[in-house]
Amino acid sequence: MQNMTSAYATYLQNLVKQAGQIDKDRAVFGASKHDYRLNPVISLSEVQAYEQAHNIKLPSEYVFFVTQVGNGGAGPYYGIYGIHVDKHYLASYAGTPLLSSKLTQAQWAETLAPMDDDDCPDAVFDQIEEIILSGTTSIGTQGCSYETLAISAGAEENRIFYTNCDWDRQAMPFDTKMTFLEWYENFFKEIIIGNSVSSYGFCKIQTQAELIQSFAQATEKAEQEDCLNSFFRFPKLEQTTIDFIQSISNDDLPEHKLSLLLKYDTPQGLQLFDKLLVKNPKAAISKSIRIPKEYLPSYYETFLHLLYTLKDGSEKCSWASSYHDVLLYRLKDCPQIKAKDIIPFLKQETVSDNDLCTAFFILKNVSDKTEYIDIFIDFMLHGSHQVARSTLQAISDTAHPALQAICPILWEQYTDDMMRANLKRLYQANGLPIPMTKKSKGLPK
Repeated sequence: MQNMTSAYATYLQNLVKQAGQIDKDRAVFGASKHDYRLNPVISLSEVQAYEQAHNIKLPSEYVFFVTQVGNGGAGPYYGIYGIHVDKHYLASYAGTPLLSSKLTQAQWAETLAPMDDDDCPDAVFDQIEEIILSGTTSIGTQGCSYETLAISAGAEENRIFYTNCDWDRQAMPFDTKMTFLEWYENFFKEIIIGNSVSSYGFCKIQTQAELIQSFAQATEKAEQEDCLNSFFRFPKLEQTTIDFIQSISNDDLPEHKLSLLLKYDTPQGLQLFDKLLVKNPKAAISKSIRIPKEYLPSYYETFLHLLYTLKDGSEKCSWASSYHDVLLYRLKDCPQIKAKDIIPFLKQETVSDNDLCTAFFILKNVSDKTEYIDIFIDFMLHGSHQVARSTLQAISDTAHPALQAICPILWEQYTDDMMRANLKRLYQANGLPIPMTKKSKGLPK
């Protein structure tokens, strides 16, 4: 636990100011919201009254923060929540914490299992959510459904976890292994020394030499991956670090090695990329986003070949993207891309709807797409709603006689607001009057 003194509070306040002076353009994620400002502190008696009124216990380091540093304001991501003494805005939960460094994947999955039932009653869902959040305080958000929790009591009091409140059995809360004040202090120190904080909390806060040593001492692959991912914090790697990365076998953690070399030693990275395209194409594809754009045109034919030949290309290579997705986006960044090269891909039976949507997205600005209007029309009429919408978005700025003829049919077929908004653009692009929307009948007011 940090030495929670007034001198340390002043030190933290000065760190915030210094980081704000360095990040003048507010380029750090969330900085434009909190603006490196801290709210006025509140008294300890106010905090104690708040805890008593709501029958909760707040983490001790958080209590120190709101009473001596700032009652919310500047902090990682969108900043730190403050306490509104007259309103119950702060999400804090009593009980014994489920979240801990000892929580296993099996325990997490077992706890969430009833939530997977489509007929899970709301009361059961709420009960499980209460178990998950027991003994924690939500002290900030990373946006959307991602929350930052601090353990409120027990042996791991103040420890910070990241959660996705959509609650996925496979995605456990992430343990930052830092207490609140460690997590808070290190964030501003990283900004001040020029390191990236785009994935703050997920990376080890160590020097390059310390990370190399930690990698050597790691006994599990996941620990080694954490070490390698933590190098991405640095704007530049030392030569000894580059040598260390190059010394890792191409068969061990190839995706991590490739990603680091492409960013920090591009010539060596491209050499490894070429080798992996032959030996381990999926590893190469998954990290191809790090190839500088000026090199992509030389890989156009290779990417195109893999798009059609890669086995199980619709499998996920990340939480959001399939291998097909990645290949399509790399092709999009090649100036020689043509619709004629992509259209046959749309007709393959094994292509998923998500991959079809990506394919139509990249076809939006391809110069020869009007030569395949019949293909676009077929997918708008007969594809799934998801695919039809992506197809319409890709063609909505295009004028063509065949589109003029199909507009009224599409207008009758799709009545939802999103499809109608795209259809209106298609009508305008083709110089057609937009149909009047029928108003529901009712008594005059």
